[in-house]
Amino acid sequence: MRRMGWNLKRDRSERPIIQALEAVGAEVWQVSGKGLPDLLVRFRGHFYCGEVKTGRAKLRASQGAFPVWRNSEEALFGIGAID
Repeated sequence: MRRMGWNLKRDRSERPIIQALEAVGAEVWQVSGKGLPDLLVRFRGHFYCGEVKTGRAKLRASQGAFPVWRNSEEALFGIGAID
């Protein structure tokens, strides 16, 4: 996992999601900045972006362009690692 950006506040569900993604062989970068997703993932030659949210946290307008991953299963499904 590589970290890009300077945002120090991360959702608590992010660490388990990153670990699950890396466990299936994905490369994961944490990204920070207005209008950017939380995670950039490369898996099997394809890139995916995901916005990590804990529980029922809401998206800000600038985050709405990316899929929301609230747990490991949603992230793995989002990159096609599970059906």
